[in-house]
Amino acid sequence: MMKSGLAASLLTMLLLFSWTPQATAQLLSEEWVSQVSLSSVIDRFGRDAAGKGADDGDRCDGPTWTVTADAVFMQRSQPDSLVLMQDVFDPTRNLNADAFDFDFTAGWDISVARETGNGGLEARLLSIDGWNSATTAIVGPPSLVLINNGPVLFTAPGVTSVDATYNSELLSAELNLRRKLSDRVSLLGGFRYLELDEHFHADLNGVAAFPTTYDTSTRNRLYGVQLGADATLWCRDRLTVEGLAKVGVFHNSAGQNTVYDSGLIVVTAADTSDRAAFLGELAFTANYCLTDSLTLRGGYDLLWLETVALATEQIPTTNFATSNGISADGGAFYHGAFVGLEYRR
Repeated sequence: MMKSGLAASLLTMLLLFSWTPQATAQLLSEEWVSQVSLSSVIDRFGRDAAGKGADDGDRCDGPTWTVTADAVFMQRSQPDSLVLMQDVFDPTRNLNADAFDFDFTAGWDISVARETGNGGLEARLLSIDGWNSATTAIVGPPSLVLINNGPVLFTAPGVTSVDATYNSELLSAELNLRRKLSDRVSLLGGFRYLELDEHFHADLNGVAAFPTTYDTSTRNRLYGVQLGADATLWCRDRLTVEGLAKVGVFHNSAGQNTVYDSGLIVVTAADTSDRAAFLGELAFTANYCLTDSLTLRGGYDLLWLETVALATEQIPTTNFATSNGISADGGAFYHGAFVGLEYRR
């Protein structure tokens, strides 16, 4: 009962403090000092809340090496409402960022872990090649305004409609050290690197003799440290349910490039920004031991980012007069299911 209470309290407190990294770090260090024991811990996997004897056969042995491979199906959040382009004389006819609605997109999540004593080392790689969304806005005639922070609004005459696409890609790699507090609770801390690349493209259709396009690409390179904890929330025979929480503070090297091509002239703008960014992640996993070395797993993952450069948010800050401007104050939320296998040896 004491171990079960500790598992629940640790995970609950970490979730409550997931938006305040400093408070989380203090909590984890206090719990580490007060709860870690140097005595040997039970390395058997799948014991229920009341505990099972060594003779029980309906559970899986704790691994030395663990490899997991999951197929993930995640959705990116819809962008915040922001007018990107609009008719000069009728602002209600416009292209708004919230018109982009991303579906669930498939990716993969692979991790390798090595258990040593009452701790271990793990590496994880998550990749989702891209979310894509397209929309069309009627904005004319007679003309279109591109909103920016220049001294004069940048306009493209004779545009009647806009065909726009939005693409977003995510890649995450992490290396963590783990420390067992009990057979049900572990703390983790380590290094994480994340890439978020986005691209906005618009075909400005109208009476112009030449095709007109507007393109904005953003890149985010986040690297920093994270802390977290996972716990076995429920266990019965071969079935277990686990919870995982991570929070991290990162340095974000962000940049944007914008190109307006009227067919006759090409105007460009580019800029960079170095900011502190935040990442949080929650996951819940159900595991069913098929054999002593193979487990079927599935669950739900939630990931959110703050202080990143998003493609649609560059249009209001792009200044073609000075050829610069960048916004790195955006946020994105991702959520979805995963299913896969875990192999232990």
